[in-house]
Amino acid sequence: MLRHASGFNPDGSNITCPDDMVTVMRHIYDDAFSGLTLGERSLCRQVMEKIRASYLAAGPIDAGRIREKRGYIRDPETGDDIHAVGIVDARLIVCIMLNKVGLSETGGEPAAAFRRIMTVLAPCLDPGPASPETDCAG
Repeated sequence: MLRHASGFNPDGSNITCPDDMVTVMRHIYDDAFSGLTLGERSLCRQVMEKIRASYLAAGPIDAGRIREKRGYIRDPETGDDIHAVGIVDARLIVCIMLNKVGLSETGGEPAAAFRRIMTVLAPCLDPGPASPETDCAG
């Protein structure tokens, strides 16, 4: 998708917010939250199983632990918007939105940015008790 500006969205940025992206993942993976039927959630999970995590797996977390959905707005002039939302170990949702970053085809700047973010988040995503070193609430 190429960047498209309009009166409603003058800079052409993505109008999806992290809350929207997290809500979609909750509908797929959180049975108590979702109004979808078991069959609908099952079908969504099957689709998610076919998508190999890339950006959220750029850090130290194994791609097999992550189900990821990505969205792009391509812009050769100002850089791409790259958004990734995923669920780690079917229990914790992570959403990262990078706007107007380097071209995603290069794999350079965006991948490095995701890697830095996921490296910082990795201790928070590992199962186990919190410790002062892994307490990410603050």
